[in-house]
Amino acid sequence: MDNDFKYGLGSAHSNDAKSGPSRVVNAPSALTTILHGPQQKTPKPQESALGARSSAPMPTGYTPSAKPAQLLPFIVHGHDAALKAELKDYLQNRLKMDEPVILDQQKNGGRTIVEKFEYHAKRVDVAFVLMSPDDVVVNGGDDVAYQARQNVIFELGYFVRHFGRLSGRVILLHKGPLAIPSDLSGVAYIDVSNGIESAGEKIRKEVEGLARFAERHAAR
Repeated sequence: MDNDFKYGLGSAHSNDAKSGPSRVVNAPSALTTILHGPQQKTPKPQESALGARSSAPMPTGYTPSAKPAQLLPFIVHGHDAALKAELKDYLQNRLKMDEPVILDQQKNGGRTIVEKFEYHAKRVDVAFVLMSPDDVVVNGGDDVAYQARQNVIFELGYFVRHFGRLSGRVILLHKGPLAIPSDLSGVAYIDVSNGIESAGEKIRKEVEGLARFAERHAAR
């Protein structure tokens, strides 16, 4: 089993996942609680512009006057560092959004990796999921396929459950030949095989639609 998968998140969130022993995250036992007292509660993140756990369907149409800067994005990524940097630059400098949350760039604050991910996942408004062909899967013989890192699949599933599949707040960005999980069959994605800039107009429309929804949410 992939060492990264043992604790639910991939090496994109560690400096060098292969250089040390695998880490397994275990819940504190009753004995630990008795001896050392209950663990401190993780600080509650601020509610996002779209509301915590809002899974309302997106309104139809886009509004040019929408303000993407209202939205805090999260970037889920694998090993393609150049694509991650290009997306971060486009969201922050071209669309004028807040600086995207990238998990391995956030302080740990004494949290486990899963706790750190959950904390930041609950404070963002939209998740951009970069699915790049990082892992090679051999099905037998010469049948070879490429798939995204396991941490990307894990976090994608988390955000789909957290926001709701029809919320429009999980934006899939697909690069190159890639095996898509069967559960996502038919779900629309944006092809970024030629770079983020080439798909910029499609990304902008998705973000503007979300920004307009944020304005309506704030006006309630």
